Amino acid sequence: MFILLAVLWAGCAPPEPANAGEQLSATQTAAFATGAERLLASNFEALKGRRVGLVTNHTATVGDRHLIDALHEVETVELAALFGPEHGLRGTAIAGDAVEDGRDSATGIPVFSLYGERRAPPDSVLRELDMLVFDIQDI
Repeated sequence: MFILLAVLWAGCAPPEPANAGEQLSATQTAAFATGAERLLASNFEALKGRRVGLVTNHTATVGDRHLIDALHEVETVELAALFGPEHGLRGTAIAGDAVEDGRDSATGIPVFSLYGERRAPPDSVLRELDMLVFDIQDI
């Protein structure tokens, strides 16, 4: 399995110059794009053809949409599993309450809770994925 953590983390850098030796303007160096925004701008090219698991919570937004919804719409990517920590994927669970496994109400994708008795994705699910993507602003 390939982990895309580096793409989301590295995606928070200012843009690269288009040509070698080109200088970035003050406006360009002030630009900021999250890894999720860069993935969206590339139409999720780094995930193309992969079965993807997403570890996320309610902070994973791209514009005014949740990353789950944006990624679910991409035909070239199979969003196969969602993993939710405390407060659940969409932040609806009460603090301290265990979150149960289930399905995401908006997409129907299986959700595996990482808050409660289980604190890591099940090995049986990870074996079915090509890639595990993390997008949680708190980290």
